[in-house]
Parts: sequence; structure tokens; C-alpha cells
Amino acid sequence: MSNVIQFPVIAGIEIHTDEEGRFNLNALHRASGLGKAKQPSNWLRLDSTKALIDEFLNSSHLRSLAIAKTEGAKGGTFANELLAISYAGWISPRFQLQVNQVFIDYKTGSFKPVQQPAQLSRLDILKIAMEAEKENQLLTNQIEEQKPKLQAFERLSGAEGNMCITDAAKQLQTPPNKLFRLLNERQWIYKRAGNNHWVAYQGKIQQSLVTHKTYTIKKTDMFEGHDRIVQQVQITPKGLARLSELLSNEVAA
Repeated sequence: MSNVIQFPVIAGIEIHTDEEGRFNLNALHRASGLGKAKQPSNWLRLDSTKALIDEFLNSSHLRSLAIAKTEGAKGGTFANELLAISYAGWISPRFQLQVNQVFIDYKTGSFKPVQQPAQLSRLDILKIAMEAEKENQLLTNQIEEQKPKLQAFERLSGAEGNMCITDAAKQLQTPPNKLFRLLNERQWIYKRAGNNHWVAYQGKIQQSLVTHKTYTIKKTDMFEGHDRIVQQVQITPKGLARLSELLSNEVAA
């Protein structure tokens, strides 16, 4: 792509010039972004504009360069640099300063062309698509990794305090026998020889995952003997959260 600057550009609009180097006032009007009230024909009707043009016409070396009109796709009203800047000032003082600076840069060669975005090759498009797919897969994997925690959170909503294993199973929405089996396999609970009651492993108690609740079974007329003291394994809130995550991972697997 050629970097040769043919015309100055203001607000993305090329300000075309004619063969005599006069600037297109219609292009300046488009670059200003203002309505019909600021179009060149209205400026040309002003007495001050007519007087300014007369001064140029009375100058032998500027007469032919003052102003001209052409037809065609790139036609319009063309005026020399001073008149073009004057027209820009009539549009607005700020626009006049902008136009003046662009014209200076254009003449001195310091005006930089607007860089057009490079066209992408098929290979570039393929690379972009592959990178997008890779990012999408990474996001999908992250969502899958978070699923067990989200499911655990759903299971635990509303759970408060320690609870027995049967109540914990209800809270975890799993059959009690499955939870007892999981706790036993994971070495959370066990049964002593000759004893039918579950007991918590000391390590899990120290991790605050389970605890023991002691309660007394009162002697009744139907049963002889003394009151019995029994320990019941209870799941703590921390243990419930851990179990919910374990159950979710089992489902995901």
C-alpha cells in the first residue's frame, strides 16, 4: 500500500484539491460535521466574503487562484488556502485552528496518512479462530471444575450446625446407606469389634469434619439394668461441605 499523501485529511474526510491547488470547500463542510447552515453557498453570500474575494480578484498574481467551481463526482467549490481557512473560521474558530494546522502539516510533509487496517489472510483468520476456540475450551474447563463446588453449595443451602449422619444424608440429597458407606470407605467412621455403633476416626475429629455427641438412654420398666451412655457420630458444617464436594466429584466422574 502506498504511503504517498495525495490530500490532507480532516475527521476522516479527504480535502481534495484541484489542478491549481485550491481546496474543496464542500469537503471541508463535510469534515466539520455541521448541517446545511454552514455549507459553502451560505458563506459565499455574505458581504464580508464577497469583499474578501474582491481583494483577491484585484490582485494580479492571486486573481486566477481565488475561487472556482467544478462539476463531477469530486467537484464543488474550490478556494485557495487563505479563503479555505477563512471559510473554516466562519464554521467555527476551533475548526479553523484544526484546518490551519492540517494545511501546515500537509505543506511541510509532516502530515501522516491514516493507517488502514491490514487485510487478514486465511492463515491469520485460522489462527485467530484457533486461539478463540482454545480460550473457549479453557473457559469451559474452568466451569466444569467449578461445578462440584456449585452443586455442593446448592446442597448445603439452609444447613446449620452439627447433624447426625442420617440427617446429613437428607441435607446432601443422597441415600443414608450410601453416605454411611462413603464415610466408612473414606475412613471417617468405623465400628469397634463387638460393637454395633459407629465411631469417628480421631484424625477426622481433629480436622473438625466430625464430632461425637454423647447422650443417655434411660432405663425403663421394660429393660432392666442401668442407664446407658451412647456416643453418636455427627457431621460438622465443615464436614458437610467436604462431603458435598466428594459426592459431586463422584457424580462428575
